[in-house]
Amino acid sequence: MNRSIRRGILALTLVVGCVDPPPRIEPKILRVAASSELFEAAPKIVAEFEKRSKGTIKVVITHGASARLAEQIRTGAGFDLFLSADMSAIDSLVKEGLIEADSIRPFASGVLVVARSPDANAEITSIADLDRPEIKKIAIADPSQTPIGAASIEALKSAGMIERIEPKLVRSETARGTLALMQTGSADFAFVEESIGAAAGLEFVIVDPKSYRPIRYGIGVLKRSRNADRARAFASFITSEEGEKILAKCGFSPASKITR
Repeated sequence: MNRSIRRGILALTLVVGCVDPPPRIEPKILRVAASSELFEAAPKIVAEFEKRSKGTIKVVITHGASARLAEQIRTGAGFDLFLSADMSAIDSLVKEGLIEADSIRPFASGVLVVARSPDANAEITSIADLDRPEIKKIAIADPSQTPIGAASIEALKSAGMIERIEPKLVRSETARGTLALMQTGSADFAFVEESIGAAAGLEFVIVDPKSYRPIRYGIGVLKRSRNADRARAFASFITSEEGEKILAKCGFSPASKITR
């Protein structure tokens, strides 16, 4: 190799070595308020969505009771998207000018069940058995904060049992809180959604769906969001075929299969 060629190779090596690596693209943060009933399903949906975004979007979930999250939105919480266990909460925020009206849609429905603690001394075949004397405490979510709690009260009233059961009821702010009450020995049974009971590996009895108003999950993009396009993309993924498959595996009935 002659001297001029060697000089050329050396010069090219020096130039290439001085080229900076391409800048790392930081993912855009998408902040989502999600009802606590979605505690098991949301991470699975997020993981698949982030994978498909190829690292350009990072979803940060804040869980809580739907009514409490709606109140946080009213007071200025910096969310981009709201996943509510109560369609009425979404509708109210639309009327208040806080959620884009054309972004709202139902995406799932819930099934009310009564889950049994592994330590309970009794077994039941329907909610009519909950007044048995050996059953001391029954956990429900706050009916003023969660649709699952409201559905629990409706079902008890429909069965004509609310007055007999009322002294046994212990309340939690969220649906997952009722599960915690049972798991810590503070309740023998708990009214929860099927998705929660199934994820915890518990025995449960399905409550007659005709005894309470349907539990409809809704989604909406906040008007003040600076990531509206990404929020809509996430909403579209949730209602896509892949999103519905994930929801179904977690015990939810996807929107396209809602029949009541």
